[in-house]
Amino acid sequence: YVAANFALLLVPAVHFLTSAGAMPAWQSGGYALGLVVSLVVLGALMEGQRWARWAEGARWAAMAVALAVAAT
Repeated sequence: YVAANFALLLVPAVHFLTSAGAMPAWQSGGYALGLVVSLVVLGALMEGQRWARWAEGARWAAMAVALAVAAT
């Protein structure tokens, strides 16, 4: 599960690296924060941390909201 999510996370990471210079600072900061939080949660899942399961659910919910806002 974690390996598949990490592979999926590479797509937005590459997009961020190629387009961060053209984004406003607040947008690139939020993008980077989302990537870092995602990596931390995936690492915690691999380590078996207790809080990682609910954090993963919250991460998916936040990504869904972010995508819905970005689509409008």
